[in-house]
Amino acid sequence: MVKRIAWLLVPMVLLAAPLGAQNYTSLELGFGYANWGADVPNAQFTGIESRRMHGFAMHQTINLTSWFAIDNYLGAYSYPSIDLPTQSGTVTLKPTAIYNVFGVKLTARDLLDGAISPFVVAGFGGGSVSDRNRGVGFSSAAARYGGGFDINLNEGFAFRVDASNMAVGRSFVSTGWSSDLNVATSIILKLDF
Repeated sequence: MVKRIAWLLVPMVLLAAPLGAQNYTSLELGFGYANWGADVPNAQFTGIESRRMHGFAMHQTINLTSWFAIDNYLGAYSYPSIDLPTQSGTVTLKPTAIYNVFGVKLTARDLLDGAISPFVVAGFGGGSVSDRNRGVGFSSAAARYGGGFDINLNEGFAFRVDASNMAVGRSFVSTGWSSDLNVATSIILKLDF
């Protein structure tokens, strides 16, 4: 998993240097809905009906050229309730996950007279999963790669669909890397500077 993302990130960064002279600096801020696949539970956990987590997505992108950008994705998700067996009975956890992934984004802006802008994105980051009511949680590494498209509504706004494979380094039900599809839809505010 980590090698795949590294193979995506290194060429993106190396190709950006020759294009640094292009002047297309702008900022994109997006807020919306996210849906991410949870780990497949093992025998020690019961009560997980859904393996999809719903939550909030936030995109922050600094476009350095017309096609190369530095991208940050913040996702906050709610796990389904997890019944954890203990020696004194069963404890129900309702954890939340927050992941922040920093990376690079390549965008093609000239399709259909600029109406649609497809992109690819890859990055590394980290996050945490915690249940504040029970005082339990952990931190983990995170990575994502994928793509999507912006439907440009006008010069200041766009609608984004982002579909990426998001992986975390540790979870409630596994100690290795686990990944699943993350789909985020957002309204994007574009600011030139």
